[in-house]
Amino acid sequence: LRPSIIVELSVFPNPVTDSLRIKAELEVASPLNIRLYDSLGRLVLEAESTSADRYFEHTLPMADLTSGMYYLELTDGQQSVSRPVIKG
Repeated sequence: LRPSIIVELSVFPNPVTDSLRIKAELEVASPLNIRLYDSLGRLVLEAESTSADRYFEHTLPMADLTSGMYYLELTDGQQSVSRPVIKG
């Protein structure tokens, strides 16, 4: 099992109202899949990064989602990192 390619991950603001900003530093430049799940495990948002850089930034629009707990998952196809996100 290789170590995670994500060296550092920031997700803000949390709680979020409109847009969630995601910043990550990667071990090596790699495409990332971004998924947001609701508290029941249903996929509610999905995006893909094709960045050729080790520093990744993305904004997820969350204004139309209902308030509650969500789980953000970033994956390179082999390993993933997740963070809880609260929508206020």
